[in-house]
Amino acid sequence: MLFFIPWIKHLVTPFYFSSSPKEVICIPKIEIKLREETIQKIQELVDLENYLNRKFTNKNKRKYTVEDFIKGSIMINLSSFENPKSLLYLSGLHENNTEIRYHNRFKELAQELGISQKSISEITGIHPSNLNQIFNNTMKSNPRLDTFLKIWIVLGCPPIQKCIYRID
Repeated sequence: MLFFIPWIKHLVTPFYFSSSPKEVICIPKIEIKLREETIQKIQELVDLENYLNRKFTNKNKRKYTVEDFIKGSIMINLSSFENPKSLLYLSGLHENNTEIRYHNRFKELAQELGISQKSISEITGIHPSNLNQIFNNTMKSNPRLDTFLKIWIVLGCPPIQKCIYRID
């Protein structure tokens, strides 16, 4: 899929590809309208990812964009619909209408990578005591999405299945 994002000034040309010499498929251009504060939040996450790539890895020198983030987010969400019960699962409710709770494995992932909670706190701006509660799964509710994403990015964007699990 190609995306035309309103804050990008130039128009993106639709991409054409062919699965056989006789068949040409046009991938449609999609326009996405987002609030300015949403764009700013995404840009902060993209900037953090680019900073971490420069600071901690020598492998990936690619500079990510807001468009990359949106495309990746869409692909991750689309893959979650492979299970027929996905809509109910994504609603956050069990079939009996009780809330689904999740725990994370951030503490284990950080230890595997050799990244201290102090470093993660400094990079993300999350207060150390809040980060400790998140890492030990002692918060009364799941962390906000922006908090989750900041930690997830610092940990190198591991597969979501490695980061969280349902508790029943």
